[in-house]
Amino acid sequence: MSNTTRGRFKTIKRSDLFSYKPISDYGLIGDMKTCALVGVDGSIDWLCIPRFDSPSIFGALVDSQKGGRFLVCPNAESFGSWQAYEPLTNILTTNFSTGSSSVTLTDFMPCFTMQRTLVTSGGIHRRLECTKGEMEIEAHFEPRPGYGAHVPEIEFVKGVGYSFSSHVDHPNQGLTLLTDLEFRKISAVRSYQNLD
Repeated sequence: MSNTTRGRFKTIKRSDLFSYKPISDYGLIGDMKTCALVGVDGSIDWLCIPRFDSPSIFGALVDSQKGGRFLVCPNAESFGSWQAYEPLTNILTTNFSTGSSSVTLTDFMPCFTMQRTLVTSGGIHRRLECTKGEMEIEAHFEPRPGYGAHVPEIEFVKGVGYSFSSHVDHPNQGLTLLTDLEFRKISAVRSYQNLD
């Protein structure tokens, strides 16, 4: 039995990465309080946090230039992509292939019940795993709070990741990228805090 349910294969060209996609090129992940649309190219193009009716953080779905996105994909002129859900879950896997190499990107938003209460982390988990060969990956993390109206300030915290703040009129819309990787370029206003 396959470890994924029905999916779709698509060849992605580098020139199309920052263009509008048909709605059929998206998978949906969510935590029962909000959701995100994940493109077959590995881009989160829509996310409102902390709730469905909150202003967007990533909104490339409606404005591909200024809306913001979180793209993780092969650094290649073209690549194959296969996107599907793990059986009976809302865990989305996007498999990238270039030549003889392959990588799997897994996206989900955890939620569970504890003593009849819905518990959510308010976060998206993205896991990248090389399954064959070697592949150079690129990432574009471009949060744009308030439906793309704001470019947040970035604070780098060594050993933790990045914290983003914006003067948005919506409460509870803080954003943190937890990673042990240091990005060469992040599209926002940058400031650093070194915690040696």
